[in-house]
Amino acid sequence: ILTADNFLKMLLIIMRARCGVPIVIMGETGCGKTSLVKFLSIEIMQEGFEVINFHAGIKEQHILEKMEEIVAMAHSAKLTDNFIWVFLDEINTCDCMGLITELIVEKKVLGKPLPDNIVFIAACN
Repeated sequence: ILTADNFLKMLLIIMRARCGVPIVIMGETGCGKTSLVKFLSIEIMQEGFEVINFHAGIKEQHILEKMEEIVAMAHSAKLTDNFIWVFLDEINTCDCMGLITELIVEKKVLGKPLPDNIVFIAACN
């Protein structure tokens, strides 16, 4: 439901994304973090949306493979001036915090710069 509170949260996310400020959303399981970001990226911004779900067993290799796919999408989206919104869900559950920090803060993967039309939003419980 698009409430005033959700609308304000989406505005704050957009402002942070445009300024290049890392975005981390916190909240209880099931409170609507994923739904809010998905609605924002697809319905409001009308841009691409990808989710990487984290859990205790996820390996860095899986994240790197997924990032290869996202980078390829970002290159083709750049032709139409669109962004790819990447939602890193439940980042607090895995052992890959160094890689996650590099993605969100430095906008790099293994030292290689990422396309600037990728917007990372992380969530933790």
